[in-house]
Amino acid sequence: MPLKLPDNKSVDYFISGVDDHKMDGAVLGAGQTCTVTSSDPLTVALTPDATPRNAPDGSVSIASGKAAAVNPVGNPNVAVSITSHIAEADGTPGKDVDGSVIADAVDTITVVPGALRTTGVLFGVPA
Repeated sequence: MPLKLPDNKSVDYFISGVDDHKMDGAVLGAGQTCTVTSSDPLTVALTPDATPRNAPDGSVSIASGKAAAVNPVGNPNVAVSITSHIAEADGTPGKDVDGSVIADAVDTITVVPGALRTTGVLFGVPA
């Protein structure tokens, strides 16, 4: 689900493995890894957890961490793609138990600059 993130905030992310019953909580296969990347790390920086945390609903995550707006924001008001990719130990795309490639999951974060709070008054230099 696309997210609008204030330029002074961060948010936790949780990547779930989904099983053949469409339920969260499936785990990675032997040797598989899950990486999460930002298409614009000068706007949205990702910091993965060393060990994935469970999602807030208690389900097991295959990756977790924090996504944060970079200061200063590289590209405000532009949707940045956040991609979750599963790979096999040899670096090839991850496969499910039937041998089908597991598609990457992609969502977006748009960093929104803070709201206008006041105005300034500027007059010319006195003569």
